[in-house]
Amino acid sequence: MQTKVVLVDLGSGKKSEFPAGRSATAAAADLAAGQARLRALFGPRALPVFVPPWNRFAAEFLPLLEAAGIAGLSSMASPEAPTLPRGIARIDVHVDLVAWKQDRGFIGAPAALAGLIGELQARRFGTGDSVAATGILTHHLVMDRATAGFLDRLIALVDGHGAARWAAVAERLTQ
Repeated sequence: MQTKVVLVDLGSGKKSEFPAGRSATAAAADLAAGQARLRALFGPRALPVFVPPWNRFAAEFLPLLEAAGIAGLSSMASPEAPTLPRGIARIDVHVDLVAWKQDRGFIGAPAALAGLIGELQARRFGTGDSVAATGILTHHLVMDRATAGFLDRLIALVDGHGAARWAAVAERLTQ
């Protein structure tokens, strides 16, 4: 059984496996080991996208991504997000479907739709990223029936809509 190293970002006090000030050598080794493990498990189906635990990844480690074979970084979208190195695609999420501070269940259709609509409106009115896909964050370990039902309805709605489509992660890596 492998042990997982959980560090704390001294600036924020929040959990992070890649906090500022961590050894770059250790961070690079973990990134490379993670990519190697995914390739061993999934072969060519593994996509070279890194999703940092807890959505926290110190900007000082961004230059390490390419050397680890990573072509995309996915985290919670933020206007304060640092510029990524050339060749690394940003594949962020915009709406988290889990009510973490309540019961860790589905946030509810009204809140989920408000988040999605708000993101789409920001793009339409020029205050959001007009070329990024709108990302939806799900959590396999806490996904409940209500979340799955919402996603089923959303998938059907988008599939039937003439002006919307689902974007594959691999497609986002080439943009």
